[in-house]
This record gives sequence, structure tokens and C-alpha cells, in this order.
Amino acid sequence: MARRGEGQGTSAEGGEGKGQEAEPSRTGPRGSTPPERAEMSARAPFVYATPVRFADVDHAGIVYYPRFFHFFHLAFEELFRVRMGPRAYVDLLDRDRVGFPAVRAECDYVSPLRFGDTAEVELTVARLGAKSITFRYRIFRAADGETPRRLAASGQTVCAVVDLTRFRATPLPQRIQDLLADLVSSDPQVPDATLASTGGAGGAE
Repeated sequence: MARRGEGQGTSAEGGEGKGQEAEPSRTGPRGSTPPERAEMSARAPFVYATPVRFADVDHAGIVYYPRFFHFFHLAFEELFRVRMGPRAYVDLLDRDRVGFPAVRAECDYVSPLRFGDTAEVELTVARLGAKSITFRYRIFRAADGETPRRLAASGQTVCAVVDLTRFRATPLPQRIQDLLADLVSSDPQVPDATLASTGGAGGAE
């Protein structure tokens, strides 16, 4: 059973237990979901848990809204560390010169997080493009005693895949596709036009 401390990442349905995939729902032929789509919808997210620190909250006593994007990126980094090793992301940036700058970011805030809470970040992949990745995140306040687990925020980031030497869009490496394949969900995708209009990443797709 995975322990849920800071820096703990795992793949688990709903953030609980071991990295297990839910059994795909299968309905009758009328109005049924195709088995392959149902299986994709049931993918378990990667989960990262971290305490909410004093530095995360503002004068109102709740997590300052930009910090949610920081939590997103902590989960992103932890995904590489857990699945590829402690220096995998550093090597990807410094040795392979491949980076993932965000070209679009959004977040909906549902309920507050406070100092002393534990934030559980679920990461899935909404889209794997030829030269871009759309990551989707959900942040929950972890259950505590009689207080149930509760959604605090949800959002996504669209990241271009970039050759850092030239800072131009580059094809997504196969090993990164393999790393993320089990996290791809069937949720609505972000149109390629979002990236095509972004000149800074060299017209990522």
C-alpha cells in the first residue's frame, strides 16, 4: 500500500490504493460505450500528495491561487522522478535538450485549501499530440478524520515539446509517449489551433 507523504507519487484510481485500473464499464448495444473507449476512460491517474505549507497561503488564510499551478508542476516533475528515476527530468532538459514549456494554462477553483491540509494532485493526459501534450489536473483536499476528500481545483496545461537548443517545436520522443500512454484519458481535447497560433514554441502541434 503506497504511503501518502510529501513527494509520494503513485498511479491509483481516485488517488487511493495501488496503481490499479478500474474495470471498464460495458453496457448493452443500444447507447453503449465502445469497449476501447470505456477502457481509456477508466485509466487510473498518477497521484502526487503534498502538505500545504505556510508559504502556500495568503493573508486570507487559504492557498494563494497561483500556487495551484505550482502544485500542478510538482506532480508533473514527480511523474518523471517516479517512473524514470531521480535525475530523469534533469537529464531530459540538460543532456537531451528537450523541454515542455507551457503555452496555455487554466484552472477552475472549487473549494479552498488551508495550511495543514494535504493536497492530492491527480494527473492525466488529455491529449498526446505530435509536438505537444495536454496535461489535466485535479487537486483534492485529502480526507482527514471525519472530513471527506473534496475537490479543490481542476485545470490543465498545454505544453509544447521544444528543442531547447533552438527553442523550436520538435516531435515528442517515443520514450515520453511510452511514459504517458497509460495516463491518456478520453476527455475532450484541446484543438490544435491553440498551439498553431503560438509562435514562441515554433508552431507546436
